[in-house]
Amino acid sequence: MELVNRIKMVFFEKKRTSKWLSDVAVGKKAPKVYLGEVVTAIEAGKDSAYTTMRSMDELYANLEENCIPREIINMGVADYHSFLKARRKLMAQKVKAYFNAL
Repeated sequence: MELVNRIKMVFFEKKRTSKWLSDVAVGKKAPKVYLGEVVTAIEAGKDSAYTTMRSMDELYANLEENCIPREIINMGVADYHSFLKARRKLMAQKVKAYFNAL
């Protein structure tokens, strides 16, 4: 499986229940390309082919909820292993916080 497809699978794993519309629109674009388009649309107050989110706060909250590092906005395919490392840390923090709340 191509690295771009792996990143898409991780990022859009909740696409049916989230505000992300479709991974079809993403195609084989790197995260920094399609997320750059999302950021540009949000900042311009325009519709995006990728999401219904309307603010950067909403985008960042969605990334945080899914343990996606904010740096993904500037990542390309070559950053896949860095992405995984950062995501593992975020997931571990989330699990630890949940466990500590029990």
